[in-house]
Amino acid sequence: PGGLAIRQGPWKMVFHRDGRRELFNLDSDLGETRDRAADHPEVASRMTQLMQGYIDRGRS
Repeated sequence: PGGLAIRQGPWKMVFHRDGRRELFNLDSDLGETRDRAADHPEVASRMTQLMQGYIDRGRS
């Protein structure tokens, strides 16, 4: 266990410590069983950039 997660609208992106990332649409998958990152690369990219910004600001 461990890692980070971010939520924006229906989307939740989980960043695992081993480098994996998973994207879930909580409107249609509240149990977080279907990784949608491959189906929605633009959302995954946007959320990755958003998380990186939070990390960068936290370290300054």
